Amino acid sequence: MEYSAFAGYVPLFLDESRKIGEMFFVSYKKKVRQNEEKRPVSFILDGGPGASSIMLHMNFFGPRQVAGTEKGIDLPEMPYRFADNENTLLTHSDLVFIDPVGTGFSRPEEGVDPYKTFWGVKQDIDSICQFIQRYMAQNGLFGSPLYLVGQSYGGFRCGALASALQERGIQPKGIVLISPALSYEDLAALIPNDRPHVHNLPTMCNAAWYHKKLAPEFLGMDREELYQKAKSWAESEYLAALWKGNRLDEAERHSIAEKYSQFSGLRAEEILQNNLRVPIDYFASNLLREKSVFLGAYDARITSRGAIYDLNEDPSMFYAQVPAFSALMDHFSENLNFVESREYIYFNKLLYPAWDFQSGVNNPGNRGGGFACTVGELSKGLRRNPKVRLFVAMGNYDLRCSRASFEYSVNHLDIPKSQRDAITLKHYDGGHMLYTNPAVKKLFKTDLDLFYEG
Repeated sequence: MEYSAFAGYVPLFLDESRKIGEMFFVSYKKKVRQNEEKRPVSFILDGGPGASSIMLHMNFFGPRQVAGTEKGIDLPEMPYRFADNENTLLTHSDLVFIDPVGTGFSRPEEGVDPYKTFWGVKQDIDSICQFIQRYMAQNGLFGSPLYLVGQSYGGFRCGALASALQERGIQPKGIVLISPALSYEDLAALIPNDRPHVHNLPTMCNAAWYHKKLAPEFLGMDREELYQKAKSWAESEYLAALWKGNRLDEAERHSIAEKYSQFSGLRAEEILQNNLRVPIDYFASNLLREKSVFLGAYDARITSRGAIYDLNEDPSMFYAQVPAFSALMDHFSENLNFVESREYIYFNKLLYPAWDFQSGVNNPGNRGGGFACTVGELSKGLRRNPKVRLFVAMGNYDLRCSRASFEYSVNHLDIPKSQRDAITLKHYDGGHMLYTNPAVKKLFKTDLDLFYEG
């Protein structure tokens, strides 16, 4: 396939006279014949907040990729190999990989406070909207079908962009969400919010099944059948028990702990010690405690030596990020002839703790606070244009953004039933970055082929 590649910046402005920063991107355009119909363009975002687009760029969508391992559950051998990507999305769409301000090479203008200007839900969406609008104008793309692609918090961004772009006169044709987060209320297990515990249990069951920590009758079941059994119990008997809070009597507590143990592979005593609400980090630390290893929370198939789960040492992130970074740096110099003196920040650890999540709370006046959520914005975008299509890919072993949490969000979209039934929901045998599993990568690309072909 012949294509052109370009790395550059789009300036961002507070108004026409005041520049506030610049956003870095890498784009790929397939070479087309004269008078050929305009190709779709896909704007691609990762999450965090704090992540650049490197994972989606180098591990899946880009025309060049870093080679992984046979099963995608360990670190490739050095030196990292770099090759053409047969699964690139460039077959169906031109690609624009976006690095939000504070990631990649994107920076605020000197004297501009990024905490107030960029690092928050609303601020971030405003800057990305401006980027997309300016990029489309500069490249004559307003007649091209537009797709939004977002992973993790990038999915959260796409949920908001669905309607925010419409308000700027830009209409998305399709949205692809990968391991998305749309509602932080379904992810933040804070007292007295019990929903995340209900959502997490079925994925814990998947992990325990994979590592053979369940009873023989459960290990002999098909994984998806067992997942649905765990989900059904979590959404009924377990939810009802949590709803009672401290009114639950001891006999009920022990009964729930025993059943939770059967699905999770943990001991009933541990579940009781955690008041029937087992945190993800505890589960990742203790499922395989006898081997002195912990699970990756972003891909529970992957393990690492250590007694306690540590986010900074999560193997499911490290194994994917490091090779991708090396490949991208090589790609800049060898293929794009792009040289930049500043550091490329593939993940900015400063952003998440500093992020203004309250600007994304749909609560007039923010009285009483609340959780950031873009379910309402996505609903609005889909209602305004019923022709907008939605594809969602979820990993069976993703403990951070579990399948059940997003399925709950989809079930609460305020859209007609006909639109709900038209949403494509797919789950794959991978983690948060589900495409690091080579078998899944091919299957996922086949499903995306069908989606882009309509």
